[in-house]
Amino acid sequence: MSLINFISSRFNCSETLPKSIKVMRIVSIVGVSISVAALIIATSVGRGFEKEYIKALLEFNSHLVVMSGAEIENPKDVIDRLQTRSDLEITGMTPFIYREALAIGGGAIKGIVIKGVDTESIAEVNGMKMDLIDGKNLKAALATKPDSPISVVSGISLYDFFGRNEDVKLVIPEEKRESFVPVKVAGSFESGIYDYDSQFILMSLPQIRKLFKMDEGTVTGFELKLMDPFKAEKTARRIEEILGAQYQTTTWQELNEDIIAAVNLEKLASAIIMGIMVIVAALNIVAVLVLTTIYRLHEISVLRAIGLSKKYIQEVFVRAGTKISLIGTLIGVAMGLIIAFVIGFFELIPLEAEIYLIKSLPIDISIPICGMIAVLCIGVGFLTSVLASRKLANEQIALGFNRAR
Repeated sequence: MSLINFISSRFNCSETLPKSIKVMRIVSIVGVSISVAALIIATSVGRGFEKEYIKALLEFNSHLVVMSGAEIENPKDVIDRLQTRSDLEITGMTPFIYREALAIGGGAIKGIVIKGVDTESIAEVNGMKMDLIDGKNLKAALATKPDSPISVVSGISLYDFFGRNEDVKLVIPEEKRESFVPVKVAGSFESGIYDYDSQFILMSLPQIRKLFKMDEGTVTGFELKLMDPFKAEKTARRIEEILGAQYQTTTWQELNEDIIAAVNLEKLASAIIMGIMVIVAALNIVAVLVLTTIYRLHEISVLRAIGLSKKYIQEVFVRAGTKISLIGTLIGVAMGLIIAFVIGFFELIPLEAEIYLIKSLPIDISIPICGMIAVLCIGVGFLTSVLASRKLANEQIALGFNRAR
């Protein structure tokens, strides 16, 4: 065994230290562990919110929306001009119509958005979970028989709001009066975002055109699905060049800018707060090193007197501090991973969907990020130990102690 290893094992041996220092060591390890675990959980929650929001947004909304300043009366021309461009990497396209109305059902009334969809092509861009009556597909569910109420599919929260009442009336504004139109709720969809699930109903394009007295073939715009949703901004600019100035494009990031900004802010704030906790916990290591130094002043004085350099004394304290940081970090990583997994897998923490837009606390664990956190926290402990040991290993501490005697 080398000299430095022998001295380090002797100085930091728990059996030769008083109870006060042992307790401080345990407190320091616990502090580092809790801070590391909290940082891993906070990071996993932030990633979980981001993942769930993006997943839900891309399931209900397309990657890209193409609209004009007015209703598009010749949609086939737009479809032909875009589908022939393989460089745009469009994997799906469907027309839609947006209209607003009031809905009355189950003794309640609520403002809603009616989305007219093409039952043939909507599956190309939309992956929402749907619960349709009698297990029908969307085309069959939205099919309306003559002299029967219009069939619609409602957002799950809106369906619950009306007490799961299948008979609902829509209030459609007309030129001189309000028109009450009965509709039949043929099922529900769940996007994962409360705002969509509580405000939207789906209706077939022919029925919404008939309801709002629109010309045959007229649409509000097109929803596009891309091979890579994160290239939406670049593709949007190219589509505007192809179609001309009368058309505007909106990416899914622009459409949900507020939600994305809120998630990014939450992730940043959580990382900063939990990072400060790690630094504060690392400062406990300084207290342990100070107490150890005071207790070992006699040994330090003897070692310095026989010629041991200050560098070796400093390394002894660095090893002690780094060991505390390493143990605490490893325990914290294990705690953080276990707690995060349990919370996410069993959905232990419910959320108010009206506020957070989702029903339970989401978790997305990233092993590479957890590894980076572990390295960072060990590095903080090591740096703290180095800075503290430079002062504690100064020979004037021991000399001052001897003069005081």
